[in-house]
Amino acid sequence: FLLSLPMLAIISLLWSGLLCGFQGFMLCYDPSALLSLYLPPPPLPPLTLTLCRYLGVSLLNLSFLFLHYIPFPSKRGPGLRLGLMLSATFAATAGYRAIVEDDVSESEKEGAMKTLILQGFTAVLAFVAIKVTPKDEKKKGE
Repeated sequence: FLLSLPMLAIISLLWSGLLCGFQGFMLCYDPSALLSLYLPPPPLPPLTLTLCRYLGVSLLNLSFLFLHYIPFPSKRGPGLRLGLMLSATFAATAGYRAIVEDDVSESEKEGAMKTLILQGFTAVLAFVAIKVTPKDEKKKGE
């Protein structure tokens, strides 16, 4: 392998942490700019802005956790499982919007597919990292 198996866990946690950090910061600071990466955003009403900020600070907290777990081998397993659950549920939500839900415009479907691909990649990366992380590293103390 080009990289060691424990390194894959570090890469997955780093990717999850940076992705959550970026999305969280943008949702708090400028939600319209983040949403414009996926579709042309309409003007956001105050309630939507508030909900974006709540999601943003939640993602910032998760970003801290993912990055905090990196130096502690015994915490990487729980961090990877958290990343898998988060990205898989985000991907499932986007997939439902893109594939199943009715009355969705083509631009909204395209935006949902972008999210599905990004979060699907993140979920697969975490899943593979969980599977290849040696069992002794998952249980080893600091």
